[in-house]
Amino acid sequence: MTTIAEFSIPAEQFALRETLSRRPHLEFEIDRVVAHDTTRVMPFVWVSGEGLEDLTAILDADPSVKQAELLTETDEERFYRLEWADEARIIGRMVIECGATVQRAIAATDEWTLRVLFPERSDVSAIHD
Repeated sequence: MTTIAEFSIPAEQFALRETLSRRPHLEFEIDRVVAHDTTRVMPFVWVSGEGLEDLTAILDADPSVKQAELLTETDEERFYRLEWADEARIIGRMVIECGATVQRAIAATDEWTLRVLFPERSDVSAIHD
């Protein structure tokens, strides 16, 4: 049975912890996720809020980000393709191993809020464990 789970993850246990601590007024919203395998996760991310200047350099210095590529920008938003380091493996596991779909993922202040559709209810328990 298909199950939708909504949960929060502290940024310090997931991704962008240093970027969010340096720029707490920014909001990161994942547009889509490409997972080549459980260790190579590349989200496309919209960033908005106060403190967009020098954001690429801040992302490059964040140990949870392997690579940050600015794709487009406006006065109010930036659109990046990121490659996450090992901290974000849970997204790769959900997408690759469970066949899950990340419907929404937003980071603000110091936590991520995710809404994920799992094909089977048992996959939610497996990810939680």
